[in-house]
Amino acid sequence: MTVKLEKFLFWLIIFLFAFIPLYPKFPLVNVAGTFVAVRAEDLFIALAYITWAFYMVFSKKVTDFLKDKLNLAILLFFFIGLVSWFSANFLTHTTLPALSFLHWARRVEFMMLLPLAATVIKTKKQLFISLATLAAVVFTVNIYALGQQYLNWPVVIMIWRCFWLWRWF
Repeated sequence: MTVKLEKFLFWLIIFLFAFIPLYPKFPLVNVAGTFVAVRAEDLFIALAYITWAFYMVFSKKVTDFLKDKLNLAILLFFFIGLVSWFSANFLTHTTLPALSFLHWARRVEFMMLLPLAATVIKTKKQLFISLATLAAVVFTVNIYALGQQYLNWPVVIMIWRCFWLWRWF
């Protein structure tokens, strides 16, 4: 079962390598009272974390993960961010609790992709596929950016706003 989870996680990571930078940041669900929104990538990343948690438990690699000093440093960084969140919300009252927590959670969400990818990518072939995917994504983004700059290609966000305006007529 762990081999299947490992393969699924690898291809999910490859999908995320392409999906996160290329898919526009359209909101799926707005969080009430904030300007934060849940996006499609958040759901796919959550799926990756849930699958990764099952993989780590079933393969009994949780203790190895917690023994690594880099992983402990990352977890300490997150804990310090949580202490900062607590201080800003309940001691100095300088931020809104829900909004600042969502911002902290978004940072944790994206930074935990590094340990996730590091535990899943194990062979040279997987590393090559990962690097080739990242190179293709960077090339695609740069080509589109040059097209926007010099060939007047559309800005995707503007197309999305026009769609929402059109909807009301």
